[in-house]
Amino acid sequence: MSELITTPSRAIGADFRWKLFATASTMALCVSVGLAQTAMAEDADHPTVWIELGGQLERVTDNSEVFAPPFLEKFDPAIFHSVLPVQEPLHYSNGAEGKISFEPAGTNIVASASVRYGRSNGRKADYQRLPAIKFPVTVFGATKPTDSYESPPRHFNGATDNTERQLIVDFRAGKDIGVGMFGVHSSSLVSLGIRFAQFTASTHTNINGVPDFTQVGHEFKYTGLFQSHHRYTGDVDTDRSFRGLGPSLSWESSARMLGRGDDSEITIDWGVSGSVLFGRQKVSGERNITGSHYKSMQRFGLPVVIYTGVASAYHHPHNIDRSRSVIVPNVGGFAGLSYRYSNAKLSLGYRADFFFGAMDGGIETRKPYDRNFYGPFATVSIGLGG
Repeated sequence: MSELITTPSRAIGADFRWKLFATASTMALCVSVGLAQTAMAEDADHPTVWIELGGQLERVTDNSEVFAPPFLEKFDPAIFHSVLPVQEPLHYSNGAEGKISFEPAGTNIVASASVRYGRSNGRKADYQRLPAIKFPVTVFGATKPTDSYESPPRHFNGATDNTERQLIVDFRAGKDIGVGMFGVHSSSLVSLGIRFAQFTASTHTNINGVPDFTQVGHEFKYTGLFQSHHRYTGDVDTDRSFRGLGPSLSWESSARMLGRGDDSEITIDWGVSGSVLFGRQKVSGERNITGSHYKSMQRFGLPVVIYTGVASAYHHPHNIDRSRSVIVPNVGGFAGLSYRYSNAKLSLGYRADFFFGAMDGGIETRKPYDRNFYGPFATVSIGLGG
């Protein structure tokens, strides 16, 4: 006799779910082992040391107080235009950068040291000179139109020489936590470190001119000849600097766009960083303002100079010497593309760094200004070891 055994539906469902779970677990384990073997194979060929060299062209924001001596009001704006624009700061800086990174195999730990150096030099000048005016002179009834000229001719000059330097050094250590956040083909490096920054700027500005010329009388025999003019000169020389050191935090990420990691690939890169720098601002230099009134007098057709020289003058020197401890916040970021092949990489991108209140740009008194950099950069990296 045969028996028909009936299995409850709940038991069939539980058995099916168990088989499905076991099958999925087995597949996940196989995939995990495969990925782990792939990662180990990639790590075995992954360079442990990277050397990076490059350069940048950055726009610089480094404002400072404009030197505007009080004698500027003596120059008629209907005749002369302002020479203050020659004091505009330099707009661009170019320089070089280098970085060395150490990435021990199988650890996802990255330690690095980097240096960025930039410099800029420039001169701006504006020279205005009016044509000399001829004054006719009569000597014993004979007029000689070319015997007397405006001397010196009226003029208004301004010139500024600028030199700027910047040095940024970073020491960082971090961990790549990209796997699990952005996928196998991405990396995300979070680092802690120390940043050192040094900015220096030297400026020399000179403003000078003769705004007027007066001649009274034109006949030696009777009235004589009187001439008068004013001459003004203003100079300011300053050396400004900031040096600071402090902790930094950065996040750099990279995601593959095209290619294969074991051959070649194109990645999109981005990152942000922040630091707090504890340092000192310094300003030293000198400011001088001078004004002179020149007169001369000739009489009786000899001709004999009865008087010539400085009728009055003033000189206002001022020494500039300030130093102050400051805390400078710094934030920055970058974005770009990289082409990587085996143990070499080419990167192009755009970067910005903002240092708030880093420089004392004042002349008579302290006036803090930001020091900002932003512009394109390019680097070439070579991997060693593995």
